[in-house]
Amino acid sequence: RTCRCFGNFAGYNCGECRFGWTGPSCEQRKAPVVRKDIHSLSPAELQEFLDVLDRAKTTVHAEYVIATQHWLGLLGPNGTEPQFNNISIYDFFVWQHYYSVRDTLLGPGRPFKAIDFSHKGPAFITWHRYHLLSLERELQKLTGNENFAVPYWNFATGRTECDVCTDSLLGGGDPRDPSRISPRSRFARWGVVCDRYVLLVGYIFHFKNEIFLTIFFIIQALQGYDKPDGELDSSVSNLHNLVHLFLNGTSALSHSAANDPIFLVLHAFTDAIFEEWMRRSSENASLPDEMAPIGHNRHYNMVPFFPPVTNEEIYITSEQLGYSYAVELEGNKHAVNAYILGIIYLKKCKFYHYVLTHINPYHVLKNTPRLSSSN
Repeated sequence: RTCRCFGNFAGYNCGECRFGWTGPSCEQRKAPVVRKDIHSLSPAELQEFLDVLDRAKTTVHAEYVIATQHWLGLLGPNGTEPQFNNISIYDFFVWQHYYSVRDTLLGPGRPFKAIDFSHKGPAFITWHRYHLLSLERELQKLTGNENFAVPYWNFATGRTECDVCTDSLLGGGDPRDPSRISPRSRFARWGVVCDRYVLLVGYIFHFKNEIFLTIFFIIQALQGYDKPDGELDSSVSNLHNLVHLFLNGTSALSHSAANDPIFLVLHAFTDAIFEEWMRRSSENASLPDEMAPIGHNRHYNMVPFFPPVTNEEIYITSEQLGYSYAVELEGNKHAVNAYILGIIYLKKCKFYHYVLTHINPYHVLKNTPRLSSSN
């Protein structure tokens, strides 16, 4: 159970304001925090961002624990031992993403594999928007800085190197073992959670060269979503996010991707593209009331966020939610398509998002090792 909050109050105990509001009675509009390009941060801002990520990784969440058993067994074998674990603030963020894509357990030995609450449908944009907002608020609390904002990484620049994959930023690759992050990076100390699927599958994406990468993904983009009925070709599951695949390691699989701190800055840019699309389109009616995949309709709750929040509540401009972007996307109203990232594709009332790095097929990122399950 949870409290039902009135007005602009929010939280499991209605002790916080809804995103975009502030004040004792949550009746004042909050001045938007500004999400900047990570490369434009001052040295102090960058240090604050990196430091608070480390703190979030090691600070136990004050409000949430995670269940370690199916709900039928939550009280343990004798009914008196609750099956919950403490979890850090950042690992709770990882767990939420993992839970949204894991098999839905209908009961002991009854997994249902056909549901993805946060991908492969229109809720991709609202789910990840709320996910990032929730962590951003936790980081604001940790820093004591209500103006703190998660930066974004604009990777759609035509470069062929990952310019945030350095030890001074979010971690370079280990020259001795290309499957792991550099031991000189502060993030090399991070453990990987919610990666059971990685261990079972036992593979990480590897590609031979840039030409192969380009041809492979362009062909998939042309063929994977080209069915006459508008359905997604299930064999093209890795189209969800090309950049995740390029980063490799835990980033290459959706259930474990949030382990990598690059997840934050990557999805902040995804959200910036969506914000620009929303600003130029102003088509609220484009969020479907029905016929979307489970969890993706307008009035559906986004799993597993608690207290419940619907897609419609988050399908509003970023300034209404208390943040904005210091970014300009060039050109006319169609120029957003030049980035492809986060494009919303409407076909027979069904949405799918393509994620490539740039409209120019020769502008791609090289395969960059990241955190892997062996860390």
